[in-house]
Amino acid sequence: MHANAIWQNDQLRSLGEEWLLYSPESTELEGSRMRTPYTPGALLVGPFLRVHELVYKATGGVVGKRMIGRPSLLLTTTGRKTGKRREHALVFARDGASYVVVASNGGNDRAPGWLFNLRANADVEVKIGRERFPATARVASGEERERLWEQVNRENRGLAPVFHPEAKGRYDVYQRHTGRSIDVVVLTPTRPSSAS
Repeated sequence: MHANAIWQNDQLRSLGEEWLLYSPESTELEGSRMRTPYTPGALLVGPFLRVHELVYKATGGVVGKRMIGRPSLLLTTTGRKTGKRREHALVFARDGASYVVVASNGGNDRAPGWLFNLRANADVEVKIGRERFPATARVASGEERERLWEQVNRENRGLAPVFHPEAKGRYDVYQRHTGRSIDVVVLTPTRPSSAS
C-alpha cells in the first residue's frame, strides 16, 4: 500500500466510520468498504474537502460557512450501528425553508455513510456558520427529486460544464460514474432558522 494512503487511512479512521478511502494502486483498500474509485475530479477535491470539514468543526463554524464559493453546512447524524453523532460538511442549496444536500460521495458506487444514518434516523442537526438547529431529513423522489437535481447542478457547477459540455453541473458528472441513482436529501428545520 502507498505510504500516503496508509497515513490517510490512519488519520481518517480517527474521524469516524463513514470515511471512505481510495488507494491509487487499487480500487479496493484493505479494511475499507470502498469498492470503486471516485471520479478524477473528486480525487483532486477530496483532500481539500477533508481539510475544510476539519477547519469548520475546529472553529465552531466561524470559518467554513462557504466551500469552493458555495454555502456549506455541517450535518450531524446518529450512527445507525454505533449510536455516535457524526458530522459531515456538505454544500447545500435552499428550497424554501429547507436545505438540500446531495449524497454524491464523489460519484462512488457506495452512497456516503451519512445517508444510511439518516435513513435509519431522520432526526438530524444542521449547523450553518455558528447557528445550530434540529431538522428532519428525507430523500426526495419523483418530480421533486428531478426539480431539485436540476437546481443543485445549476448552483454547484464547478468546472464540470467546461470539461463535460453535456453536463449541467458537478452532480451530473458524478452520476455518470456510478450505477446507483444519487439521492437528493431535503433537510427541513423543525424550528425556525435564521441561517442562510
